[in-house]
Amino acid sequence: MENNPFAPPTPGDDFHSPPERVIASPLIMGLEWTAALLFNLIVPVLIGWSITDSNAKIGVAAAIALFLLAGYVACNYYPLLMLFTIRGSIFVGVSQIIPALHLMMGLMSLEFLAILGLISKDQAVTLTGFVMGFLMTVALGLQLLIISLGLGLILRLITPDRWWLAKNS
Repeated sequence: MENNPFAPPTPGDDFHSPPERVIASPLIMGLEWTAALLFNLIVPVLIGWSITDSNAKIGVAAAIALFLLAGYVACNYYPLLMLFTIRGSIFVGVSQIIPALHLMMGLMSLEFLAILGLISKDQAVTLTGFVMGFLMTVALGLQLLIISLGLGLILRLITPDRWWLAKNS
């Protein structure tokens, strides 16, 4: 009766439970967020850098820094939403091979600036000034983040749990 493998463990036994499943640490998610953000900047920066003056480029850089910082904060306070966003951003980043999505979101961001009255629809597109570069980048970034989150949620629905959760050691 002493060596019953089916008996529950007693408090004195050297019992190790299987590892618990948890979301990755904020540090790991912060690194993933940095990689995802940089990966998704390729086409927007290549196109955006050519239509901005030096002040607007500073606005673009400030908006990118804001997204990076906001992502780090969100990794600490909303890790599950950031996990979905990071995984969905892989598909958004790969879509840059044929950059139709990024170009369409860029045109929608330009339309947003036109609605605000910062640019006219008639003139050639050249963004001048810190505020225009900042607003254009924020508008484009928010659209791509929403798409990434949506794709991440869809991906979560069709994949097994083990793909999403890290092991707690």
